[in-house]
Amino acid sequence: MAEGERSRLWNKILMKYIDFMNNSKTRFIGMTSAYVMTLKEIISKPSKKAKHAIGRYEEIRLKKDTAVRYLLKLDELEGDHRHRATDPYWSLHVYKIKRLIVRRNPS
Repeated sequence: MAEGERSRLWNKILMKYIDFMNNSKTRFIGMTSAYVMTLKEIISKPSKKAKHAIGRYEEIRLKKDTAVRYLLKLDELEGDHRHRATDPYWSLHVYKIKRLIVRRNPS
């Protein structure tokens, strides 16, 4: 085949493949891609069942006896309102978590 014939054949095959992919239903949304492109938003099914509750505890829970330092506010350490490059960002002391309190509806 000549160079031009090869690229025309590739374009024809590629267009058929793209049409097939756009007009076939997907498992997760149950709709064709061509139809979905016209919508503003869709709801899809998850690919796997979640092993834990989703969105319930988004923050990482620390365990008991974990060593932590907390983030300092601007003038918490020195009492001066100016921030210097040598000022620490984290507390100077390391604290251990002795007990955990979990509330259902934190306010």
